[in-house]
Amino acid sequence: MQEVLDRIRQQSVPVTDAAAFFSDRIDRFGIIGANNVVPDDFKADALPPPKHQFTKDNHFRFGFNGVEFNRRTSRSASYWVEFGRPSRMHEGFSAEMRRALSEIHRVYGPLSITNSGNSISRGVVLLAKELGLDLELVSVEFDGQPIPAHDDAMPHRLHKKTWDEFVEFAHGFARTAGCSSSWIALEAYHGSLSERPHIYTPATTVVVDHNVEARKFVRVGPPNWAFGSPEINTGINRWLLASGKAGIPQIMWWSPELMAAQLDSDIARWGFRESWVPPAAPVEAAEAGPEDDARKNRLAFDFFQHLYPDVPMTPITSLARNDQALNRKMRALRRTLVRANPRCDTTHYIPLHRLLRHLGVEFDLPFGDTQRLYGRVDAVGEGHAE
Repeated sequence: MQEVLDRIRQQSVPVTDAAAFFSDRIDRFGIIGANNVVPDDFKADALPPPKHQFTKDNHFRFGFNGVEFNRRTSRSASYWVEFGRPSRMHEGFSAEMRRALSEIHRVYGPLSITNSGNSISRGVVLLAKELGLDLELVSVEFDGQPIPAHDDAMPHRLHKKTWDEFVEFAHGFARTAGCSSSWIALEAYHGSLSERPHIYTPATTVVVDHNVEARKFVRVGPPNWAFGSPEINTGINRWLLASGKAGIPQIMWWSPELMAAQLDSDIARWGFRESWVPPAAPVEAAEAGPEDDARKNRLAFDFFQHLYPDVPMTPITSLARNDQALNRKMRALRRTLVRANPRCDTTHYIPLHRLLRHLGVEFDLPFGDTQRLYGRVDAVGEGHAE
C-alpha cells in the first residue's frame, strides 16, 4: 500500500497557483468540473405543431428552452409555461365553467371524458348533463377489477382490457411524451380508446406555499405562494401532438377568464388564509408523485364539491378507484417507467402575486416576501411591470 501511495505522490503535480490551475483546465472541464456536467445523451425529435386547441386559442403555452409546444429534447432543457390575459371580467366559476364546456362542444362536437371518478370528471359530467351536451364517459376495466361509479343517465362506454395491454401502452406513452407517471398514462389510455375528442381529468391547478413543509404540512416561515405547473401535467399534450389526436388536457385552464374565476373566489381566498388541510387518507410520501398529492389538487375538488355538495367526490383518481391492488400495480409501474424513461420532474413556478396581476385579480391578502425573494421584473410587453 505504501508503494502505491508513493507512486501517486510522485505522479501528482503540486498546485501552487490556484488561478493558474483553473485557467489551464477550464476549457476542458468547465467551471464545475466535467464529472458534474449534465450529459446531453437524451435525444428526441421535435414534435409537430398543434393542429387543435388544447385551450381556448391555445392561450396556455408550454415548451422547453425557446421552443413552444414541444417535448424535452435534452436532459438539460428548461421547462416553461405562460398564460394568456383575460379579455373581459370573469363571471364566477360556475358561469365560466359552463361557458368553457359550451365552447369546447361547439368547437369539437360530441365529446368523451375519462370516468376517473375524481372531482373534475364528476363535475364536468354533471354540468354537461345540465347543458344537454353530447358527452360520453369512457371506463377501462382491468381483468375484472372494479371501475369508478358513473352516471347511468349519460352515455357510457366500457373497455375491458388486460393489465399487460395497458403496461405496453404506458411504456410507449412514456417514451413519446417524456412522462413517467402511471396515472397520467392511464388518463391517456382512456383517450386513446375513444373515437371522440377527449376531455382528460388530471388536476392541473397546483398552488403551493413554499413555506409549508409538504409532507408534515407544518408552516416553516411566512407565506410564500406560487402557482406551479409541473412538467408532468403537459405529458398528455405532448402525446396528443405526436399522435395528431384532438383533446382537452387542461379543462380547468380552458380560458384566462376561467382561471381568473378560480383564483378570484372565496374558496381560493379561504385556502390562502388557512392553507388546505391534508386529505383524510393521505398517500404514502415515499410512493407519492405530483399527480398523487391530494393536497395540491384540492382547488378543483372544492369548487365542484361546492356546486354539487350531495355528490360524493375525491380529489384524485387513486382515491376514487379505492382499489389497493391496482394502486400497488400503478406504483410498481411508475417505478419501472422512471427507470426506463427520463422523468418529468421539473415544475415551472410563477409567484402568485404576478399571476394574479396578469389575470386582473386583486387580492387583499399579503403574500409575504415573494417580491423580495423573486426580485423585480421590468416591463416585457404590456402589463408585465411590477
